[in-house]
Amino acid sequence: MGKDVDARRYYIPLMYIITNEEKKFRQVLNSFPELDRRYINVLPDQIGLLYSSEMNPIKLREAFDL
Repeated sequence: MGKDVDARRYYIPLMYIITNEEKKFRQVLNSFPELDRRYINVLPDQIGLLYSSEMNPIKLREAFDL
């Protein structure tokens, strides 16, 4: 049980930054250097793909009652 508690305490979800501008994305990374690996730059044209990738696991969990 101790490992599960530790894993949940340190779990930080991915954060998406939606922008075409590399400069703005870099500004966010520089603002929070300790979390820079958690940020993902998403181009506005890819929002539909991001949405479907987030929804599919949710639908699978519902289908299997997880």
